[in-house]
Amino acid sequence: MAIAAGERFGPYEVVEQIGVGGMGEVYRATDTKLKRDVAVKVLPDSFASDEDRLARFRREAEVLASLNHPNIAQIFGLEDAGGGTVIVMELVDGPTLADRIATGPIPPDEALGIARQIADALEAAHDRQIVHRDLKPQNIKLRPDGTIKVLDFGIAKALDAQAISGGRSPVMTTPAVTETGVILGTAAYMSPEQARGKPVDQRADIWAFGCLLFEMLTGQPAFGGEDVMLTLARVLDRDTDMSSMPGTISPAVRHTIKLCLEKDPRKRISDIRDVRLALAGKFDSEMPFDMRASTARSGSRRALLAVGIAAVALLAGAAAWFTKPAPASAPEIVTRFDYPLPNGVTLRDPITSVLDIAPNGKFFVFNGSDGLYVRAMDDTGARLIPGTGGNVADVVVSPDGRELAYFRADSGPVQLVKIAISGGAPVMLVDSLANPFGMSWESDGTILYGQPDGIWRVSENGGTPVRIVETEAPEQVYGPQVLPGGDWLLFTLARTSGPNRWNEADIVVQSLASGERRVLRSGGSDARYLPTGHLAYVFENVLFASAFDPATLELDDERVSLIQGVRTADGAGVIGGSGFYALSNNGTLVYVPGAAGAGATRPEKRLAWVDRLGNAEPLSVRADDYTMARVSPDGTKIALVVGSTLPRSDPAPDIYIFDLETENLTQLTFDPEADDGPVWSRDGRRIFFRSYRQNGSGAVYAIPSDGGTAEFLARSPTGENPLPWSISPDGKTLISRRSRSTRTTSSSL
Repeated sequence: MAIAAGERFGPYEVVEQIGVGGMGEVYRATDTKLKRDVAVKVLPDSFASDEDRLARFRREAEVLASLNHPNIAQIFGLEDAGGGTVIVMELVDGPTLADRIATGPIPPDEALGIARQIADALEAAHDRQIVHRDLKPQNIKLRPDGTIKVLDFGIAKALDAQAISGGRSPVMTTPAVTETGVILGTAAYMSPEQARGKPVDQRADIWAFGCLLFEMLTGQPAFGGEDVMLTLARVLDRDTDMSSMPGTISPAVRHTIKLCLEKDPRKRISDIRDVRLALAGKFDSEMPFDMRASTARSGSRRALLAVGIAAVALLAGAAAWFTKPAPASAPEIVTRFDYPLPNGVTLRDPITSVLDIAPNGKFFVFNGSDGLYVRAMDDTGARLIPGTGGNVADVVVSPDGRELAYFRADSGPVQLVKIAISGGAPVMLVDSLANPFGMSWESDGTILYGQPDGIWRVSENGGTPVRIVETEAPEQVYGPQVLPGGDWLLFTLARTSGPNRWNEADIVVQSLASGERRVLRSGGSDARYLPTGHLAYVFENVLFASAFDPATLELDDERVSLIQGVRTADGAGVIGGSGFYALSNNGTLVYVPGAAGAGATRPEKRLAWVDRLGNAEPLSVRADDYTMARVSPDGTKIALVVGSTLPRSDPAPDIYIFDLETENLTQLTFDPEADDGPVWSRDGRRIFFRSYRQNGSGAVYAIPSDGGTAEFLARSPTGENPLPWSISPDGKTLISRRSRSTRTTSSSL
């Protein structure tokens, strides 16, 4: 029926028509009671006499009323309209997804963000046993704040009619509405079973979701055709050309889209929840994790802060890369995944390398804050290795994968020890070491490690160490490894003592027989030879690889960038040179992302509000190196740390206050030593924080939130640099975290 501007349905006054679709006409209207804009949907006159269409129309209202989700357009009510019925719905401003795709392919991060919201909406509908059946870009709205809204459940099939009212008993829906053989939907997004007029379930929406995600990433429909019949023919007979996907898309996302577009619904992903989890990386293959460290202990009080920062960024990437091409019938499958550390665990002493992987790639180990952890590829979590607590660094896995070697410095001199993977009492191999410079466990049963005066070798069973490479100051070596054949030794040689010494270092080989030394590459550090015939190394926080022949010692001039943003242990005054990565013999790679050290470039950060859907709204404050942001109790201010908390950062971090009302950023602490860990008092008048301003050790202080003199409150009796963490509801007790463990302490205020 025709509706003119000014016509009213109850309290709703029509303003203008804003859309026409196969299931109705849509008008903008005003809710005269609540003073808000709404959308009014009404069937066109040609549908008014069609009982089936009327039934679907009424069911749309019931379906929408049963769905209460932020990514589904909300229904406000039903109103009579001259013998008919109109639906009053939420008015969603913004372009459709079709409008957005029309401008070109959507960047992967943006596309995946949209896809996750669509998946959330479908999951809510499917949990109510409701299938959309016409999911397409025209039915997705993109609000200006980044929220997406799924529209038009007008032809949704309620698999369980009682689900609308909360019932659980399965009943058949009206045959006239969902009769087998009736094709409903849009051709380009219609599943094969839907195109054939067969009964459909949630898997039809998963097919359409795969089409949407493919089109967002490529800018082209997965099954486009010049007309409806040709499109349906391609849906039924052709596979999607996945080669048109952007090269930056991860293999996990590609594989998920492929499984969504399986023509046989029995082979298709059957639950949208699984799709959502897959896009979040939850089902990616897990793999072992090697950990290598370069120094046994650090005298820097700031290294503990770096541990906390690195812990949240730990990334394990598993990749079968740089190997010889496999036969076409058995292509290599590349998977990547993020590995979150166990709750309460941080990386320990990350100014040195913190990881190593078993040679066979079946497990990895990492240096956690309370000991060494091992995680098997086929396990669901990491296991703490008993007996590995204390000050530990530079862990390596034995060639047979049964033991670990690492440096220990709990008290007194640094020691080289080994321990069984299962745990137990560590066995000392070498006592009274200087600061070590990398380590390897060779297949001949010897362990090589760097020292300030060269490279040393000792039996895996202990005994007298032997120096096999001699250096003189200011030369420093790192990461020794014996090449196949046992005649040549690979290592990194820094010839200066400056803060950028490892980026200026040489990757060299030296004959164990004659002492001849050859430079393979200038610029780079922490080189590793791989059985695939390649040499991997780190330069300026990028992991590179080049083809290498250990027989002729020829290194290919061409280098390939494998990973950008690999963290290194380089820094002013920090003994390092290691890259935080490890590789197994079968090509499994694990690494810690990010940059560290004096020569590294750390990206500036911006403050932003983030809602529960992951939508970010940047705050109007300058970009800087922000960490540890805490909102005041009244929500008007943010206390945060400005400046890197990585070891020996210059200048040292201080605490600032950002006023959300005036949008002013004001410095609160000015001490030349590090201040961090702000926690608001319950009344918002004071801020508790950690500072190293007395004797170079961390203690808890308090300062008025509007500025003033800092007051000393407490220091850990064990010297563990307490970091303020939370405050009790009554405001009388401050909870702090002791940085060398996961334990917490409390102090009375």
